Amino acid sequence: MTGQDESSGSHSVSGAPIDFDRLGVIRDRFASDERFTQIVDQPEFAPDRLVCVYDTQFYPSSVHSAWVEIVWFENGDFSLHYHEDHEQGTFDHRWDRHPSD
Repeated sequence: MTGQDESSGSHSVSGAPIDFDRLGVIRDRFASDERFTQIVDQPEFAPDRLVCVYDTQFYPSSVHSAWVEIVWFENGDFSLHYHEDHEQGTFDHRWDRHPSD
């Protein structure tokens, strides 16, 4: 997954604390969804995130792995990062809600 070392207290973009209760609700909902083979709550490489690994049976054979990383903040800001590993590279997409300067 990302392998990035980020703070678990607050996110530099949002400035708000992580909403671990909200991440728990998302985790519980995704845990009952057959699209995911693994749900990792606060992984060592990103203790502020929920990482949900998709079952590759829903993808073409050229996709080796896919996951979404979720960060949610107490002020309602969030960051979703979708990632796929392909035979010929990767695909990434992000959705964010945070203050804009």
